[in-house]
Amino acid sequence: MEKNEKTKVQDAVNRMAVYTAQMYYHLTNEMVKDYGKEAATKTILKAMHEFGVERGKNIRAKVDAAGEEPTIENLERFYDMPIDEGWAPEYSGEDEPIKYFKTKACVYADYWIAKDWREIGRLYCEVDPAIREGYSGDLIYHVDHIILDGDPYCDGTTRYRSGESGGDK
Repeated sequence: MEKNEKTKVQDAVNRMAVYTAQMYYHLTNEMVKDYGKEAATKTILKAMHEFGVERGKNIRAKVDAAGEEPTIENLERFYDMPIDEGWAPEYSGEDEPIKYFKTKACVYADYWIAKDWREIGRLYCEVDPAIREGYSGDLIYHVDHIILDGDPYCDGTTRYRSGESGGDK
């Protein structure tokens, strides 16, 4: 991709991320006002889990349709949004069965912090392990740091439950 084209993609991804953060804020803010924080939190967590599972299943369907195995590598290859263009992640552990992800940039976190919405905004992050769950029952996503928790970056590790390289069938 040419630099100008990559910049256009990055700008579009950034705008969509801002819109997503705004929509999530307004939806969850109204839920907290209408139902109270405790009830709204339970509902938001359930919704984020179902959203993540559905995304994971959709990614898995693309992997299956391509005749590929549900590996960590293929999760990334068939991922449903351009993570590299929006979050500027650093990766390590290219060799399966473990993949490490770290980013210092999160448009969602920036918006929710500015709105003093860290705690409820943080519930959105539950989508990440749910994506892995929907994609393959053999994947686990573990988070160590999250910007919304006050950390300077977000990071996490995707690994196989079985400890082997290769996904379930």
